[in-house]
Amino acid sequence: MAKTLMRELTYALDYAVNNRALTLATMVMNGYTAEQVLHMLKMTSREPYIEDEDIAELGRSWESHVFGGYVDWNFGEVDMPSCVQEWPSFLSEYEYTRGSYSMTTRRQWVVPMTFLRRLHQQEFWDAVDPQDVRALHIPKSAFQEFLNPRVGPAGS
Repeated sequence: MAKTLMRELTYALDYAVNNRALTLATMVMNGYTAEQVLHMLKMTSREPYIEDEDIAELGRSWESHVFGGYVDWNFGEVDMPSCVQEWPSFLSEYEYTRGSYSMTTRRQWVVPMTFLRRLHQQEFWDAVDPQDVRALHIPKSAFQEFLNPRVGPAGS
């Protein structure tokens, strides 16, 4: 739940910083029709690209920077471990892409239980360096690799 709250906060900050909320509120106060306001909302709801990412998806980008990839928590599902995945990957089906997006593989690492246990211990948080942007990156060892059937081997 904390990850979801932080993702939503990321969206809210982007919305506030880019003045989209103010623009829409001003339109309403100035008597624009609901249709005009909705049109403006669609035009301004595009998410920003972060660094050199090919897909503009602010929440996934935040996760990738904080945890080292998109995190798929599968709590309660014994046959499906929690995993951290490369972001973006060829399995990312988002509308706003730029460049020629032709990844050939995607890796998915199992989140070690030792890491999850450490997150729940005060000693872990006491030792975290606030300046270390990789402090919460999930350790990567055992992984699965998926091949992109649309691209072929080695991008051919």
